[in-house]
Amino acid sequence: IVSLGVVMEMNEEMVKKLKEYEAYEKQLQSALLQINQLKLQLSEIDLAKKAVESAESDVYKSVGTVMIKTTKEDALKDLKEKKEMFEIRLASLERQQKEMTEKVNAIRTELEQSMGKQ
Repeated sequence: IVSLGVVMEMNEEMVKKLKEYEAYEKQLQSALLQINQLKLQLSEIDLAKKAVESAESDVYKSVGTVMIKTTKEDALKDLKEKKEMFEIRLASLERQQKEMTEKVNAIRTELEQSMGKQ
């Protein structure tokens, strides 16, 4: 026979784990959204790079609400730097996403095991 105090303690622990699970789940969803946005931006950079490479002369780039004339070389350099920055951020987010997925799965397993005991 399990005493009421033990059951209440188990329930408090389950509530705590459930809140932790929900927090990680939200962080995971946020990371996945950011990953998708970065992948989209990387695709746009690749398209812009191809367009700049095929240009016959100087090109224009957007700076805020203004278009500024620039050389192909400078535009390609800017795109390369942006792409590198996004790739670093993407790698970091994908690493975080993997860690959070592992934590979410571990907590889910703990919760399922705890529910099975009751």
